[in-house]
Amino acid sequence: MRRRRVAGAMAAFLAYPQYALLADQDCNQKLRQFADDDVLNVEVGSGRGGYLVQMAARYPERKFVGIELKEELLMTAVRKAAAAEVDNLLFICGYAEHFADWFSGITVDTLYLNFIDPWPKRRNAVKRLSHRNYLKLYCSAMVPGSRLILKTDNRHLYLFSFVEFKRFFTIVSTTQDLVAVGDDTNVATEYETRFSAQGKPIYRIVCQIDSEQVC
Repeated sequence: MRRRRVAGAMAAFLAYPQYALLADQDCNQKLRQFADDDVLNVEVGSGRGGYLVQMAARYPERKFVGIELKEELLMTAVRKAAAAEVDNLLFICGYAEHFADWFSGITVDTLYLNFIDPWPKRRNAVKRLSHRNYLKLYCSAMVPGSRLILKTDNRHLYLFSFVEFKRFFTIVSTTQDLVAVGDDTNVATEYETRFSAQGKPIYRIVCQIDSEQVC
């Protein structure tokens, strides 16, 4: 099902210049200015921004960046950020295929893949944001100790991602029912809250780059 486009969504997104960033030739420079020699924490496929707004409010000493293609979702994300009055968060409107260019010369400490599209058909596997082609891009900005965290309600995506992650990362932990296991540090996404209420298990993989690994 195609998402209905919202007229004026891009203008509404850009109406919050303190949070909105276009994927243009100045994107890398603006991200460098935002980072100011600090590390960044990035969510690819940030949707309506609920997760990152929560994280930015909980950890004001850290800096967060969301990447999302759909301007109608970004319109909501920047409004949430403004309502929360956070100043450590940016959202990029663009394709994740440009990740390496955007984050050139910048270190990503933690990368989040929360409830990304599972693209269930095998022929669409390369479109999954946990596919090795995307992982190579993410790794270009990651260093030893950098982490990647995936959460999903889709078991097939969980298993697929586990195999892909092992190509580049050391698996730190896996969880096949996050709610049952419990984690006081976990920040729930909107999808996570909804699916948990429906009794669906939430899968999570935490992995990191070790010093001897090369992406």
